[in-house]
Amino acid sequence: MRKREIVIPRRTRQVWLEAMLKIWAQQEDAQVRRMGRLVRGYKTEGENMHWHLTGLKKGMGTVEVTYAPSLGTLAILVHDNRRGFWAGQAYQRLAREIMKRTRESRRLGFLRSESRDPEQHVSTRRSAIEEV
Repeated sequence: MRKREIVIPRRTRQVWLEAMLKIWAQQEDAQVRRMGRLVRGYKTEGENMHWHLTGLKKGMGTVEVTYAPSLGTLAILVHDNRRGFWAGQAYQRLAREIMKRTRESRRLGFLRSESRDPEQHVSTRRSAIEEV
């Protein structure tokens, strides 16, 4: 498994994050699918949000994204058996794109808001990326 973990603002809104993932996936010839608690209820409580970004062409692979709002961490990973010819490098590009948008929004001083366009902002308390 290959993984990047990014620190983003705590309580970043799901609508912003999902919209950004969809924009990025479209540029990469992929699709975003909600997974876990985003599509069905569970008996236990939890806050994590989980998505799969899958290439539209056969053999591209799957990138997984998990967000823990209270921790402000976003995990972007690809399992060895889902790497394909695209996902093995795509997870790194996605991590860089999220970091870029985080830096831009800090510089512009935007605050979190559901009404703002995801291409234009995301606020942050700090940005970090690390290979796990």
